Amino acid sequence: MRGCVVYDSKKIAELDGLLAKKLRTKTTSGVPQAVRRQLGAQPSALFSIKQTWETKDPDDYSLQKLIDEAPLLAANQHWRLTPNSGEVSAAIAAESARSGVKTLVFFQSIKNALSAARKITKRLANEPVKLTSEENESLHAVCDELGDTSHTFMDFLDGTLRDNALVHHGLLLREERHLCESLFQRSDGVAVLTATSTLAQGMNLPSELVLIAEDSRYVPDQGRATLEAQELLNAAGRAGRAGKNSTGMVLVIPGNIVSVDLESSSISGHWMRLQEIFGQSDQCLEIDDPLCAILDRIESEQGNSGSLERYCVGRMSGGDSGQGSSELVKAIGRTLSSFRARRDGDEEWIKTRTSAAVSALEDGDEEDSVEKRVASVTGVSISALRSLTNFMATRPMPEEASPGVLVDWMFDWMSSDASVLSLLFRDASLRDLFGKPYGDLPDDESRVHFVLPRLRKYLLLWMNGATLAIIEESTGTPADSLKHCMTARKFVLRFVPELSHIFGLPGQIVALRDETEARRLELRLLHACVRNGFIELGQIALRSTLPEKHRHRTAVQSQFARIRHLLPEIASPASWADVEAQVATAVRLDADNGEEPPLRAEL
Repeated sequence: MRGCVVYDSKKIAELDGLLAKKLRTKTTSGVPQAVRRQLGAQPSALFSIKQTWETKDPDDYSLQKLIDEAPLLAANQHWRLTPNSGEVSAAIAAESARSGVKTLVFFQSIKNALSAARKITKRLANEPVKLTSEENESLHAVCDELGDTSHTFMDFLDGTLRDNALVHHGLLLREERHLCESLFQRSDGVAVLTATSTLAQGMNLPSELVLIAEDSRYVPDQGRATLEAQELLNAAGRAGRAGKNSTGMVLVIPGNIVSVDLESSSISGHWMRLQEIFGQSDQCLEIDDPLCAILDRIESEQGNSGSLERYCVGRMSGGDSGQGSSELVKAIGRTLSSFRARRDGDEEWIKTRTSAAVSALEDGDEEDSVEKRVASVTGVSISALRSLTNFMATRPMPEEASPGVLVDWMFDWMSSDASVLSLLFRDASLRDLFGKPYGDLPDDESRVHFVLPRLRKYLLLWMNGATLAIIEESTGTPADSLKHCMTARKFVLRFVPELSHIFGLPGQIVALRDETEARRLELRLLHACVRNGFIELGQIALRSTLPEKHRHRTAVQSQFARIRHLLPEIASPASWADVEAQVATAVRLDADNGEEPPLRAEL
C-alpha cells in the first residue's frame, strides 16, 4: 500500500500567513526560533486503494490520520514552508515503532540518515537490546578494526545496544553492516532502521513500513533534482519481506509540502509529479545496452576511438587470450543491441558495427604488446601501463621483495610520473577523500606531491594492522575529534580496492613475460595483501585456516603475530604451497602448546 504524507490545506494556509506576517515585521534575515517553534502541523497519509496511483478519482484514495503529534515543519531563507523531512519522519517512525511495526526510513545522505536515527532514539523509551553471541563476535571484530566502540554508528554498553534506531549506509565496515542488519532483523531487536540508497537495491529485510523521507537529492551545479521513477519504486519495493510478509506500506514525504482540501477534493501540484511516478508499474525502467553507444561511437569515429572504446573492443575480443577478431564478432553478435537489431530486421546495424569494431581492434596501437593485453583485461590505460613497464625496466623489483617493500616501489613509480595520477584515480574520489586542500591544487605535479605521500602512509598503516582510529589520526584529525573516522572509512572502503587493483598490475605484466615463479608469486599476491590489509604473505595463508568469523584483518594479524617466531626466515618462498605448508606447521606447533590463540585484540 503506497501513500503520501499530506497536510490540511487550512493549516498550511495558516502557517503561510504566520510567516508572511512575521516577514513584514522581521528584525533578522533568518526565521527566528520563536517563529519556527510555531510551525507544527499534524501529518496525514493519503493512501491509494489501488496498488498504483493510476487514477485521479477521489474514491480511489483514502485519507488516514498518522499520529497525534504535530511535528514542526521548517522554513527556508525565503520564509517559505519546507517539509522538515528529518523531524517528520522521526515522529512517524517513532510512533510506528511503538506500534511494533518494523520501519525502514530512506534518506539521500549519511548525515540526514544519522540525524534522523538520533531523533528517533530520543523519542523512544530507552530499551536496551542484548546482543547474541554471534552479534558480540561481530562487535568485537568492529572494535578491533575501529579501535573503540565510540567510533561506530551505534551506542553500546556492557554488551547491550542502547539505540532505538540504527543507521545503514555505504561507509559501514562489513562486520558493522552485518551487525546492524542482524539487530534489525530480530523480532526483539531495533524496530527502526534509517538508511541511504545502499539498502534500496534489493536487501531482504523485515520492513513492514518504508518511509521515503526525501524524494529528491542535491546535484552539484543543479540544485535539488527529483529522484528517477525507478529509484523511488525500488526503495518502495523494500516494504514487505520475501518469505515473511507479502504486504507492506510505503509512505513518501514529498520534497514540497502537499496540502489537501477535503471540501473541494483538491490537492497541491507536487503530488501530481509523484502520481506520475507511482502510477507506473515496478517494471518502469527501460533496460538499455551500454555497448550500443560504444559500438555506435566506434563506427562513427572510424579509427579515432577513445580509451574506453579500445578497452571494450579488447575485452570482447578475448582480452589476452589471443583469439582476436573472430571472438569479437561472436561477442558483438551476442549483445542485447544485436538481438534487438535482429528482432527489428536491422541486420545492417550489426554488419557496420561489427566491421568498425574489427577495424578498431586490428588498427589498435601497432603490434600486440604486453601493455595492450593487460589494458584489455584491467581497463587501465595503455599510457599508464607503458609508464609502469618503463619504470620496471629502469628500476627492477628489489631482491628483498616483501609486500611492504613492493608498496614503496610502486609508490616510487607513481611519484616518478606525474601524469599517471589522473590515469589511475578518479578526480572525484580524490576530492571526496582529501577535500578542499586537494581541490585548490593548481596542477598534476602539486597533486602528486600532496596525494601520494598520504596514500602511502595510510596504506602502510592499514597493512601493518593499524586501527581506523590510528589511520584517522594520521590524516591530521585531532585525537579528541575522531568521531566515526570518516576519512579513514573512505580510504579503506573506497581507495583500498582501487589500490589493490593498481598493485596487481606488475604481477600481470610479469606473468605475461614469463618471469621466474618466485617473483611472480610475490607480485601476484601483492594485490591480495593490499586488499586484505596484510604485510606478509603468510597472513594470507593463515586467513584461510581460520573460522569465517575470525578472518577479519586484525584477528589474522593478531594470530599471525603469535606464530611468527615459528616460521622460517625465507625472503622469497619458492611456491605458494611452501607458504601454506610453513604456516600450517607453525599453527600446529602453536596448538601443541595447549593455549588458546588470541583471536581478537583486547577491547
